[in-house]
Amino acid sequence: MRLNCRPLAIFAVLAWGAISFAQVTVHSLLGEMVDLTRLSERPNPAYTMAQASSFDRKSVSPGLDTWFANGDHGQYIRSDTHSGRKEYVMADLNGPGAVVRIWSANPSGTIRFYFDGEANPRMTLVMADLLSGNLQPYADPFAYIAGEGDNLYFPFPYAKSLKITVSGGSVNGLYYQVGYRTYAAGTSVTTYVPGTVTPSELSLVSSALYNPALRPMNSQLRMTVNAPVTTSGIVSRLAPAEIDLQGPGAVYELDVKVDPPTVPVGAGWTDPNQMQNVLRNLVLDATFDGEHCVEAPLGDFFGTAPGINPFEAFPMSVEPDSTLICRFVMPYSSTASFVIRNLSATVMPNVTLSATPGLYAFDSGSYHFHTQWTFDQQPTRPLRDINLLTAQGEGLWVGDNLHVANQVQPWWGEGDEKVWVDGDSFPSTFGTGTEDYFGYGWCCPDLFAKPYHGQSRSDPHAGYGNNNVHRWQILDPIPYKQSLNFNIEAYSDSASGSPTFAHTSYWYALPGGQPIKTVDPATVLPPQIVFPSSLAGTLVEAETMNIASVSNGSVAVLNHQASALDYRQLNWHGAQTGDSLKFNVSVPAAGKYRWYMRPTHGPNKPIVHVFVNGRDMGTFDLYSSSTSLSQTTLTPDLTLPAGNAVLEFDITGKNPLSTDYDFILDYVQIKKL
Repeated sequence: MRLNCRPLAIFAVLAWGAISFAQVTVHSLLGEMVDLTRLSERPNPAYTMAQASSFDRKSVSPGLDTWFANGDHGQYIRSDTHSGRKEYVMADLNGPGAVVRIWSANPSGTIRFYFDGEANPRMTLVMADLLSGNLQPYADPFAYIAGEGDNLYFPFPYAKSLKITVSGGSVNGLYYQVGYRTYAAGTSVTTYVPGTVTPSELSLVSSALYNPALRPMNSQLRMTVNAPVTTSGIVSRLAPAEIDLQGPGAVYELDVKVDPPTVPVGAGWTDPNQMQNVLRNLVLDATFDGEHCVEAPLGDFFGTAPGINPFEAFPMSVEPDSTLICRFVMPYSSTASFVIRNLSATVMPNVTLSATPGLYAFDSGSYHFHTQWTFDQQPTRPLRDINLLTAQGEGLWVGDNLHVANQVQPWWGEGDEKVWVDGDSFPSTFGTGTEDYFGYGWCCPDLFAKPYHGQSRSDPHAGYGNNNVHRWQILDPIPYKQSLNFNIEAYSDSASGSPTFAHTSYWYALPGGQPIKTVDPATVLPPQIVFPSSLAGTLVEAETMNIASVSNGSVAVLNHQASALDYRQLNWHGAQTGDSLKFNVSVPAAGKYRWYMRPTHGPNKPIVHVFVNGRDMGTFDLYSSSTSLSQTTLTPDLTLPAGNAVLEFDITGKNPLSTDYDFILDYVQIKKL
């Protein structure tokens, strides 16, 4: 299939109005939050992007053992004393510039902003309230909690300088990142004054962020887009889907719909008809002005792998019906070509490819859009850096999508991002953990979708299986004039195993920059995850179980539990001898079952007597001099009907050495015999 199109302008009126970049203000920066077209142009005014963070200061140089030091908390530039109060300096920035992103996994204490050398802070706020969206005007979608990470995407411009400090709270354990721009000397920047942004302005930005169809399509004065150019049909090795466009112009939206093939009954993970394999065998190529700029498996390009994992972000969306949407602007001076080719010789799905072109004034400062897919699978030790992109020339990094296939339980994402720009002697961006880069925290498995980042897949069991996360650097892109080297550590808590990391990198570059890497067909299919036999059967995380009754005490969820499945446990606290806790546990089908539990043993644990439907399943002394988790078999095996079974824990006392009756449960598991 091949279609050719010469753009015919259809003009639309946009209420947003033209955005001026002559003066940097909080208003112009808010406009940038929803303007994707400006990413395709040389930044005006020019700036550099960097990050202050709590990374471990023992990481001083590649090649040293300490390069992968992991004490990424409680690290500051220095401490200052103000009016007898000790403040820790998170960032001390010389302007003109703007802070555009602040993240923390555990915001604590009081955060203060000293603009332009002020002796007293212009802003003094409770850090947790600021970063969680509890303060106006910094509410969602500017600040919020996502996957236990606190995120603030709100611009704070400054003409001369900005110092950010924290005091009080748990400063020694604070994880933080502060992303900031530095403009060239002489750039006119208006320092932020709280209260100068109107509610209507914030509402306009918020509406566009959460409704991308409302976004301004073109920063070049007006929205000028055409009707979509579409082609549809069977895609095989010999018959790719193709669209050719003639310019100058730009594609303002690229949509693809893949009709799922029929999957044979009983087909397994490796069956080529499964969507995770279909979307990896379909490869998207894009060429602009004769330059090969995009090559990636189709699903990964749109931020979903393996298979269809629905989400909506500002520049990308994946719909539940398998419609894939990209809103990154793709300009060209003369020609553009989009090709979807099929690596599979056996599965030939129907594919609909649609490009929405429009006018674009392509000039010497215009960039081509680029996407590159890389695959990495190596043992977890020794620790190493994975290179996502090495680029020469001029351009702008705008995001990353990561699919991890992990075949061991421990957390896979301790790795820090490290970005060298234009000959940096040390990374100007040095992160604090992979999940921190993607805007969440504490290995959290919760799915979330925010305008600039999300986690669209996280298989159960604490990192086992497939995980997919993405981050789009729209307000905080990283410009480079000569070179960019973007690495991220492959850092698993496990000393064994070989997880796979499939990265999709997105950037803009002047024509003639670094060639992209091509897709190796031998690496595209996502590996099958083989769960250990200990996780077979029906496993229920304790924190998700239905509580039927609790006689005394309080029941809560403990987060950030490193050894627990899903990194969470259920905690029954404040109970005494004679108290009981009952759950309703679903039995999927009638039959004979063996029951297991995984409680915590420790110095303050009780003796518990366990029953299922009133049947005695054993008494267990959970005292231990050290804290540990262990799976325990409950006996006898029980013949049960389908439906709910009542699982009961009675506290019968405690070991003489135990200090309390604190009961912690990780999961319950039933296996049909």
